[in-house]
Amino acid sequence: KLKIDTEKEHSAIESKLKEIYNTDTTQYKSYNMVLDPRIVQYNDSMYIQYTISTNYLHTQYGEKSSFAHYILIPVSAISL
Repeated sequence: KLKIDTEKEHSAIESKLKEIYNTDTTQYKSYNMVLDPRIVQYNDSMYIQYTISTNYLHTQYGEKSSFAHYILIPVSAISL
């Protein structure tokens, strides 16, 4: 059974989303879990797959929400 550090988990998810959404025209605001996280194997490594909807601010269109998308975080980065 995995033991996940929830603070590291939240920080890792937000870091990934900020990389995606903090641009010249958009800024990350928050996220919502759409489905429960699940463990997946990718390139011979273990990850947790999060299905997330993101709230962001668009300079021209105001506050928007994304469709659900996947974020992969290495288990080793967030486990205790």
